[in-house]
Amino acid sequence: MAAGGFKEVKPELAREARDFLLQPSIVRGTFAYWARRYRD
Repeated sequence: MAAGGFKEVKPELAREARDFLLQPSIVRGTFAYWARRYRD
């Protein structure tokens, strides 16, 4: 709630966002970021 709560989005927009974020290149980039951050 401190971040402003929830806001409903249209199901088709939610699917589009999910599909974008689950692209292999996005997943690899996110993993690489966290791996670099916590490597040390």
